[in-house]
Amino acid sequence: VDSRRLIAEKNPSIGFAPSSIRMSGGAVSGSDDSVGSGVDELDADGHTPLFVACTLGGEVSSVEHLLDSRADPNFATETSRSTPLHAACDRGHELLVAALLSAGARHDMRDAHGLTPLERAQQQRHEECVAVIDTHCKLEEHSALRELRDAYALEKQEHEAAYRELAESEREHVEALAELEARHLAMA
Repeated sequence: VDSRRLIAEKNPSIGFAPSSIRMSGGAVSGSDDSVGSGVDELDADGHTPLFVACTLGGEVSSVEHLLDSRADPNFATETSRSTPLHAACDRGHELLVAALLSAGARHDMRDAHGLTPLERAQQQRHEECVAVIDTHCKLEEHSALRELRDAYALEKQEHEAAYRELAESEREHVEALAELEARHLAMA
């Protein structure tokens, strides 16, 4: 299913001409046949198809198709600096919020008013979106802590190995010194 065509059919005022859009290799494209070509093309209002889909509450499959076609989940509009995640949070589309976060949308980007998507969801009282972002943040934090723990364990192993190597080297030096002293005493 051509996501841009679906979006354009849902709201003809968005400025995409379905006749100029075709599918190529499973991706939405314009005149170029490469994957992802045109997927971040701006409409007359400066919005990408992904932003429009999130604004209109498009089907999750359409949003995932755009994301699979390499649509930029962090593209911010020029005037409002809003991202697709801001749009989905504004309108309470928690399934789209989850899809965007899974695709790498940044929850810390601020719009022209200095608000993050989480703050916009809180402002609009979209508790489901707030919960999705909170869960995503906790998972990110857990993952970061696990990475730190793993890095610490590796560093600890490296330090222990270096300490063992240093202790062995010191033992060898003490033995060599004792041997030299024994020779010196034997000669005297």
